Amino acid sequence: MIGWRWVYRVRLRLRSVFLREQVERELDEEFRFHLEQRIEQEIARGLTPAQARSAALRAMDGILQKKEECRDLRRVNLVDALLQDLRYASRSLRQNPIFAAVTVLTLTLGMGATMAILTIVNSVLLRPLPFPAAGRLVALSATTETRPKDSTSFPDFHDWQQARSFSGAAAWRRDQFTLTGGGPPESVTGLRASYELLRVLGIGPAIGRSFEQREQQHKSPVALISHALWMRRFGGDAGALGQTIVLNGDDYAVIGVLPRDFRFPLTGDPAVLVPITESPDRSRGYLFAIARLQPGVRIAAAQRELDGIAARLQQAFPYSNRGRGIRAVALQDAAAGDVRVPLLILMSAAVFVMLIGCANVGNLMLARGIARRSEFALRTALGAGAARLASQLLTESAVLATAAALVGSASAVWGSGLLAGALAQRFALPVITPDWRLLAIGLTLTMVCGLLCGLPPALTAARSRIGDALREATRGASSGRTDHGFRNVLVVGEVALTFVLLAGAGLMIKSLARLEQTELGLDPRHVVTADLPLSKRYADPQRRAAFLRQILDSLGALPGIDQAALHTDPPFLGGGARETFHLENRADPGPQQGHVAAFDLVSDGYFRAMGIPLLRGRNFDQGDIATGVPVAIVNAAMAQQLWPGEDPLGKRIRLYYDRDPGHWISIVGVAADVRYYGRDLDPVAQVFIPYRQDPYRSLPYPPAPFASLVLRTAADPASLTAAIPAKIWTVDSDQPVQHLQTMEQALSDSLAGRRVCLLLLSYFAAIALAMAVAGIYGLVSYSVARRTPELGIRAALGAGTWQIAALVVREGALLTSLGIAIGVAGGLLLTRVLAALLYGITPTDPVTFVETAAFFFGVGLIAASIPAQRATRIDPAVSLRRE
Repeated sequence: MIGWRWVYRVRLRLRSVFLREQVERELDEEFRFHLEQRIEQEIARGLTPAQARSAALRAMDGILQKKEECRDLRRVNLVDALLQDLRYASRSLRQNPIFAAVTVLTLTLGMGATMAILTIVNSVLLRPLPFPAAGRLVALSATTETRPKDSTSFPDFHDWQQARSFSGAAAWRRDQFTLTGGGPPESVTGLRASYELLRVLGIGPAIGRSFEQREQQHKSPVALISHALWMRRFGGDAGALGQTIVLNGDDYAVIGVLPRDFRFPLTGDPAVLVPITESPDRSRGYLFAIARLQPGVRIAAAQRELDGIAARLQQAFPYSNRGRGIRAVALQDAAAGDVRVPLLILMSAAVFVMLIGCANVGNLMLARGIARRSEFALRTALGAGAARLASQLLTESAVLATAAALVGSASAVWGSGLLAGALAQRFALPVITPDWRLLAIGLTLTMVCGLLCGLPPALTAARSRIGDALREATRGASSGRTDHGFRNVLVVGEVALTFVLLAGAGLMIKSLARLEQTELGLDPRHVVTADLPLSKRYADPQRRAAFLRQILDSLGALPGIDQAALHTDPPFLGGGARETFHLENRADPGPQQGHVAAFDLVSDGYFRAMGIPLLRGRNFDQGDIATGVPVAIVNAAMAQQLWPGEDPLGKRIRLYYDRDPGHWISIVGVAADVRYYGRDLDPVAQVFIPYRQDPYRSLPYPPAPFASLVLRTAADPASLTAAIPAKIWTVDSDQPVQHLQTMEQALSDSLAGRRVCLLLLSYFAAIALAMAVAGIYGLVSYSVARRTPELGIRAALGAGTWQIAALVVREGALLTSLGIAIGVAGGLLLTRVLAALLYGITPTDPVTFVETAAFFFGVGLIAASIPAQRATRIDPAVSLRRE
């Protein structure tokens, strides 16, 4: 019986919602039937029809109220009220389009910016890597006293593999390959890795197999290729297995294809994966490692075990491992790299914008609620309860919040793409994809914020009384100090948060300006650079020298080229080759504590092409060949470091790993210091050696051949970018040309990370400033409207125009000053997170804070002066009549 009664109630309520008109007709007919029955009874008692009708209505005690009671019993009034509130809210907002547009735009800017940043933060920092149990993967590297992340050698890696904290470990090294055959020469990024790599990552090839231990040990020419390369070169044909590709001039058999979405977290998207060569020369090792933790083992425990292994290696091999440690970092954190700090900074800025937007919307809605206080009081007098008024206002807030959430979601998807594109100019990012769960959270938060912003006017409406409404209508009385004080708090909070963003943007602007004004030590104008990764057929030093000489001669004959030169260490990449040297007549300090300097092989004409002044001695010339006297040029920093107070000319050095003990290199010149590895890095000790006297040629395991071109032009460098590769291909049609660009572009790219962060932070600061100024203006304007009678009386009593203006501006200045004071305190703490992105300036630079405070105070005064001018035009007679 109970079940059937419940079904009947549900059916009745559904009919009341979806068949409203029919149910109302039935209700009217039922009440009309009862009324007619009662009238007939009264007529039967002897009353006239009119008297009978009146008596029947009195007996039924209010038909309309009875109908409402029946509707309440159906429990559908909430739906009716909601629909009514939605219709009223829509009509009210259509009548105030400017208020609606400003509110939606403000919430959209805050939500869109926050969700766009959060989408990238989620993809880069929070989303698990696409590997099984990715939380157990760690990146391993060596450490030294000067380098927190250094490469290691195979003998040391084999010791790392013995750690019981790991279920597996793999070695890897990023490499650049020249892919030839089947089209123009193509330079592709690849990985040289040990056979355990895919097993440690927990994945396998999409088709085919991975290489095996025997293929690594016997240097078998096998390769796995990426899905993109498989589609590009083989059209996705499964018959590609067993075919060959030519990498660096050698044939490699394709044994497998990597999964479509495979991305090595530390390098990006490798096109090829080949076995790493296990060199027996431990001193020339250059590799990194990843490992998978045993289930239940934490990184801290693994780090303690690795520290013990490093201590044993230092004790067993003090000559090569002194001062070397081992560092384990979660692969997720290692993959984030140097983009973590900028992302967190931008995330904080976006949250600030969101908070400022909410404060601004709250201020707008509170002002609108106060302006409608008479309406609320009148509704209360006519019987509307406080809950009913609050429901109406919250519905209006919900409509605005829903519109802002929908528009903000679309802008977040669009903005995350733009933001990812901007950050990708400098940082290696994974594929950024919107997370619909994240967007759902953003939608919910925006709607919650909108509803919270609607609470103050709802509370104002609940306190409205008819007496207050009549006094406001007749005397323009104040609306109360509580509401005004709450608006003051919101504006002060906006100013404080905005000041922090402005101070951060100011610090970034000054830092970037100082970086761009830093002297480089060279002349980058009219200089073109390009990289030439050389294949193994140029491994022979004599053949390589002849090939490079042909290229220089060919390019030197090109119209518009003043000087063609080459070297082996591309500038402005934040790193470079470093070598340890013996000094003649000095004790041997060992490889880890030796005399370390940046090392570059250059051609004659290099210093002229780069615009580097020669301070002392001579330049390289055509006589500096392999059979000649070994010579070198050092920079001023190395001369001062190794021979302070002495003449470095004639001093002799020897590459530490050079097996020829008599191969001493004489210093013949001193070049000016160059900020070779970036504007923000001080010059380091540097050695330049003629490339035809390459000291690596005597080593049993020389590094892969590489050259970088430097061309000084008389014409516009951009006009030669097409002719340069064509000239090179006349010498070798399979020679790839990489990173062809002007040096000014290379310098600009070296600052791209800071520039992107500055632009985005400035964008957020500009939005926040606009919102804060609007808040100050709105509050002072409201104050002028509220104090119109008072200001009119002051004018009637003789107050001058400037006195009234000062009285109004003083309120805006006080709020701005209070917000700035709070913002300074917060900025001194929060801007410290910018330290990693600043150069030549401290995060608490007092000049920047004072300038920002003065600028913001001036803007606040301008915002307050506009309503102040309006206050000076108040007619005292009108004010007195109102009073």
